[in-house]
Amino acid sequence: MPNSALSAITPDHHVYEPGQDPRRWKALFVIAIAQLMVVLDASIVNLALPSAKRDLG
Repeated sequence: MPNSALSAITPDHHVYEPGQDPRRWKALFVIAIAQLMVVLDASIVNLALPSAKRDLG
């Protein structure tokens, strides 16, 4: 009896266990590239600020 009640509640489709999703590496790659772009943009701005300050007076 408990098995039939439990099977009525749980879905029949396959649920990925944590760490099994095949798209996790693609997501990690996208996040890593985005973080690289943030750091690169901040570095460029920090290098350009003294020159912009000097040019603007």
